[in-house]
Amino acid sequence: MIDLDLYIARTCVLMAELQIPIRDTYSKDDNLDDFYSNGGRYGGPRLVKVSYEDSDGISEMKANRIYHVPPLRSAAYDAFSIVVPNRFRADGRDDPIVHELVHFLQHNTVEEDSRYIKFNGTNYDQYLCQRTEMEAHSVQVLDILRTNPQYCARSLSEEDANALQAALDQLSRGGSLNSFFPMLQLCKARGLIG
Repeated sequence: MIDLDLYIARTCVLMAELQIPIRDTYSKDDNLDDFYSNGGRYGGPRLVKVSYEDSDGISEMKANRIYHVPPLRSAAYDAFSIVVPNRFRADGRDDPIVHELVHFLQHNTVEEDSRYIKFNGTNYDQYLCQRTEMEAHSVQVLDILRTNPQYCARSLSEEDANALQAALDQLSRGGSLNSFFPMLQLCKARGLIG
């Protein structure tokens, strides 16, 4: 069984390191999510789950509903679920869970979500260059460097790994997320991220 509290805490630490803000509708202690599934009230059980499935696709998040919580800026989620293809678990990888939890935790609005470009197999750069995806992929590669060095070594040369670490260090010092885009393309080309 997956301990989501540990994954959420791990993801929050990585996001803070890369200076990616947590949405104002998320609190560790007070639940503003799941309003509709909890009978039209806040503070009920947090309905976040992870499931694995046989699929050749990519990991993804789904929410029953994404909604405003005035006067807060960020959207909230009702019944947030993460679906991860079994092949990642078979490879000993849990970084896709961290990636999808960034989407759960990062600032996003209902309007931004309505403009989100899904990956369709041919539009990787267009999909990847969205702020929400650059943030999630940046945290994911930092997580891989920290928690799965064997996988990293199989995917990246020592020179590439050093360049990736330097680019992540730059992000952690307030560097531009857009300047990290070429490094994400390199990670994709080398097979570190999918």
